[in-house]
Amino acid sequence: TGTDSGAVYVFTRNSGGTWEQSAYLKASNNSNSDNFGRHVDLDGDTIVVGAPGEDSNQTFVTNGSQASVDGSMTDSGAAYVFEQTIANTWTQVAHLTASDMDQGQYFGCAVDINGDELIVGAYGEYHDTSGLASMPEAGAAYIFKREAGVWDADQKVVATIRGGWDRYGYSVAIDSNVAVVGAKAEDHSEFEGAFLHNAGSAYIYTRDISGLWGVQKIDASDRDVGDHFGIEV
Repeated sequence: TGTDSGAVYVFTRNSGGTWEQSAYLKASNNSNSDNFGRHVDLDGDTIVVGAPGEDSNQTFVTNGSQASVDGSMTDSGAAYVFEQTIANTWTQVAHLTASDMDQGQYFGCAVDINGDELIVGAYGEYHDTSGLASMPEAGAAYIFKREAGVWDADQKVVATIRGGWDRYGYSVAIDSNVAVVGAKAEDHSEFEGAFLHNAGSAYIYTRDISGLWGVQKIDASDRDVGDHFGIEV
């Protein structure tokens, strides 16, 4: 009865080489149009699942299952973390949202996990530096860390060249001390004043020994209108 609520199916390869479904995962606050499973990633015994249509009104990380939310933040989005405690038994251990969550941000449109860190994209995020909702679908990405089994927010990153409708965070990836975020609709050209509609770009973040993230913007060498460079990273 939960139209477009979404689900995740886990398959395990047995000793004979045949793949068999071993688990069926749902969000603890399953609801219509959440699109749970829009994006997923697996690393060892941990799965992260994006649900960009989730309507949660909470602005904090819940480790474990959360209470029902009021649904007041349409399409704010969420991500869920599951851990395999025993063979083929997966338990939801975290419900992640943006600290500055608002409706229409689609947090969870893209997710990626590596060890004790994960990154979540929110291509609909639209706040400027003062917190005003003035940059529609500029986008953002959020990094979370797990310490002693507990997940918590680490850092929010946005594009160095930021504009409305860039959809930064449409794709994300993280591996050790490097993270990559795609902005498939970014329009700025390397030539000052030029405008290449939906050409797209990507941003590479590298963390130094002090824990700070440095950033480099990359574009296609033959960048052109409508390329959507960064639609996947």
